[in-house]
Amino acid sequence: MPNNKGFSSLLLIFIFVLIFSTGGFYYYYSNQTSTLNTVPTTKSIIPPTPPVNPLVTQTLNKKIYLVIYNPKIGNQSTIEYFNWNNPDEITQGVINFFKEVTSGKVSYSVVKRQVYETFPIKTDGFTYTSESYLKCMSSETKDIDCHNPDSADYLEILRTTGACELLNKGEIDELWIWGGPYFGFWESNVAGPKGFFVNSPETVGSTCKKILPIMGYNYERTVNEAVHNFGHRAESVMKEVYGSWEPTPTHSWNRFSLLNKDTQNISGCGNTHFTPGSTQDYQYDPSQNVSSNCHEFKNFPNIKGEYKTINCTLWDCDELKFYKYWWSNFPQNNGTSFDTFVNKEIYNNWLLYVFDFSWRE
Repeated sequence: MPNNKGFSSLLLIFIFVLIFSTGGFYYYYSNQTSTLNTVPTTKSIIPPTPPVNPLVTQTLNKKIYLVIYNPKIGNQSTIEYFNWNNPDEITQGVINFFKEVTSGKVSYSVVKRQVYETFPIKTDGFTYTSESYLKCMSSETKDIDCHNPDSADYLEILRTTGACELLNKGEIDELWIWGGPYFGFWESNVAGPKGFFVNSPETVGSTCKKILPIMGYNYERTVNEAVHNFGHRAESVMKEVYGSWEPTPTHSWNRFSLLNKDTQNISGCGNTHFTPGSTQDYQYDPSQNVSSNCHEFKNFPNIKGEYKTINCTLWDCDELKFYKYWWSNFPQNNGTSFDTFVNKEIYNNWLLYVFDFSWRE
């Protein structure tokens, strides 16, 4: 009589081999691509495309409410009377400037335009007449003949223009105001909750439900000065982000704006008034050579401390071209990085701080 135990073992082995062979046959052929009418290809392992990072790829589309104060002086406008510059042309120049230096990451557009043929009201209620303004402008003692306090009443401007209501409805993002000398406009300002000093004390008491950046321009001047105003806006904002602004190579904002005159051996990109090698305000053509790592901030936060010898010929010793140099190296990369000096995560794209105030909400 056959050994049933041995027989059973052989039977199990036979069944296992049969299942394995047919299963393997099925797996092999079910995973082949038919060669009929096809060209054999080599299969490669390609990592999936990472998701779009909004911190770098999004365009900051910002809607401008453009307000121009252009009072009548006799039968002429103020601009015509003094033969001053066209604010619409300068506005477009500023828009083009930031589109260029941010490679399109900042895109401004004028969505509403309003002209007032009146002088803005001052904080104490005073308003120039054409006569008193002409006296101010022709005076050699402007501290006597021009009104003091000089500051315009920003709450009244917001009320007159309805800017906060438009902001609250999402119809505008910023208010840009144009006027002449002694109209009393800050170069940059903010209104709304959680505001802070942006080259001027914040405007308190408005109906804005979020921060409204307010830029003040002078049509006696040019696009140089209009872009200059944004430099001070950036300086104030980055000081708020990092908590300080000092001429020491500590946190990243300090290192970015470092001046050779403060260290005597190294510099970053400088600031609105000083190039890396300047020794005094508004000196955009210093000829001396200095050691700078400004170029490295294009790769922020990957700063290796690789310094180069530079001088003003890098921007043709020209004011507006220096601003282009400065903003072109202003960090604009994706993600965040931890700054040990301030003990917090920082956007690698600093444009998000300067041109979008949602980080304050």
